[in-house]
Amino acid sequence: MHSTPSATSTGNRPALLGMYETVDDATAYRAELSARVDQPVLSDDPILRQDQDPLGSW
Repeated sequence: MHSTPSATSTGNRPALLGMYETVDDATAYRAELSARVDQPVLSDDPILRQDQDPLGSW
């Protein structure tokens, strides 16, 4: 188990503040903590199914 804090972001995502990864038997888990973006949600699904035009805060 380890924690990997980071202040970077990739693509059109809020800044990644921290990440926690662990493995239990043959299953890997990852939790990410992202910066709060005070804007409307672009999608209610983690997979974007259409092109989005995020605001500058993203």
